Amino acid sequence: MADYGGLCSGSPTPGSSTRGARRIVTGQATDEDYYTSDHYATFDLIDFTC
Repeated sequence: MADYGGLCSGSPTPGSSTRGARRIVTGQATDEDYYTSDHYATFDLIDFTC
């Protein structure tokens, strides 16, 4: 699992023969999880209330 300044990532992309660019990245705080579709260029905070 890779560490990106307190954020961790490591799962492969389901259905892909490679790891792909998409990631779920977890932070250290509760509900601090992010989605990136472009291999860490941008991040979207996951909204757990929806």
